Amino acid sequence: MLGKLVLRNAKRQLGDYVLYFITISCAVACMYAYNALIFSEQVKRLPRLEILPLMVIATSLLIILVLGWLVSYMTGYMLRKRSRELSIYMVSGLSNRTIAGLFLYENLMIAGMAFVFGLLAGILLSRLVEAAVLRMFGMTFTLGFSVSFQTAGVTLLYFAGMYLFALHKNKRRIRKIRLYDLLYYDRQNEGRLLKKKSSFPGVFILSLLFYALGNMLIILRPMGKGYDVLLGLAFVVTGLFAFFFSVPSFLASQLEKRKGWAYRKNHLIIFREFTSKLRSMSVVLGILSVLFMLAVFFFGTGAAARIFADRSVELNVFDIMILHPGGMMDFSAYEKRIGESFPIQKSCSYGIYGWESREFFSLRRQAAQELEKPQRLIYAEYLSDTYMKQSDYLYLRQMLGYEIPEVYENTCYVHCTPSLAGKFSDYMEKAGTIEVNGYELNAGGVFSEPFSQNDTYGNGLDYVVVVPDKVTDGMEIRYGLYAAVTEQPLNSAELEQLTDGGLVL
Repeated sequence: MLGKLVLRNAKRQLGDYVLYFITISCAVACMYAYNALIFSEQVKRLPRLEILPLMVIATSLLIILVLGWLVSYMTGYMLRKRSRELSIYMVSGLSNRTIAGLFLYENLMIAGMAFVFGLLAGILLSRLVEAAVLRMFGMTFTLGFSVSFQTAGVTLLYFAGMYLFALHKNKRRIRKIRLYDLLYYDRQNEGRLLKKKSSFPGVFILSLLFYALGNMLIILRPMGKGYDVLLGLAFVVTGLFAFFFSVPSFLASQLEKRKGWAYRKNHLIIFREFTSKLRSMSVVLGILSVLFMLAVFFFGTGAAARIFADRSVELNVFDIMILHPGGMMDFSAYEKRIGESFPIQKSCSYGIYGWESREFFSLRRQAAQELEKPQRLIYAEYLSDTYMKQSDYLYLRQMLGYEIPEVYENTCYVHCTPSLAGKFSDYMEKAGTIEVNGYELNAGGVFSEPFSQNDTYGNGLDYVVVVPDKVTDGMEIRYGLYAAVTEQPLNSAELEQLTDGGLVL
């Protein structure tokens, strides 16, 4: 009989539980997606990210707290809405224990269905979240369907613990409630969060201190490795909750003191409505402010990480670069060793040449002074201009998939970072001709695509002068380079695997 009543009530109340069902499903999906990052083998391969599992765990726990409050609020709301119906059951002879069980089983049935749907959505969401994280760090990702039973088990543990606690609290409330209280349950005022008026200033000041301390940790980052950001978030969240707990109660206490205001016109009705919603609105505002703050924070963090990762990819356009200081060498042994693990699509061995000219070196220093950029440490190889053969330059552009420009035999060109392109172009137009190693060369164009020019030893430091091959005869080879593009882009873990595996011969 009780089972039939549970099924009938669950079907009849389904319309009221739709929003509740969708919210629980979305929350379960988010919990599964974040927990999946902890058990992901690809995410574990990300180097120097030991803080990531802690951040994922902290985010999951925060979701659990929010979801726990949501379940408690929704079950309390449904209890208020159905209080008259439950009171009829009590008048009909059903005991408080039976009514409490009825209410519990209804919620468990709906929660069970929401968990299944949320788990299915979480499996898809977890793949998308993992793809986004790996993409930010330049790692390849293949979208596929996979289920992690460890992640599902942890999600079920979190969900069951949170949900059963909230339902148990409401079950105890129903078992102790009287018929009169149940009849007028929807009209009862909720108590204040802070009972003692003397505690208002202390909690308010404490909330400001926590909020300020959290922001200081996030901005200054004295601990490093992300631990200060994680701790700062905890302080900011605590500060926001404490603020919304103290301020509404403080306002209510101040209004109570103004007796003349309270009994004037319809102020008493407004005041009673305000105090009746004080507890629920304080928590709701606290939850919404925390969620908004976290959304902005994680959106900004993700955008910054994406920009940083894209910038890193731009600065390191070749998958592999090997340096040999002081001259050229045979890189075939390196290429063979690399090809055993990672098939090479294209490669090039070439030299970076030096000569006594300092024309472009002076322009680069002048541009840094105009932009008020701090001077970087300049190695001896870069105290004068650096050069590259036209044939090597054109082949490197082909490797990177850039447009192949038309170059002339008696003309020199410059490839530089975008910040120097304008100044170098003006200089080339005014100079007309440039003397290099005894050759009078026409001043050509300036190119500024990403070309590995920001590293200590790349294709020049911020710039390189491209000259005809014959011009480099007799020039000093400052260092030799081997650049390769593999068939599949390498991530940081695979590069560390190469170096740790004894790549240096």
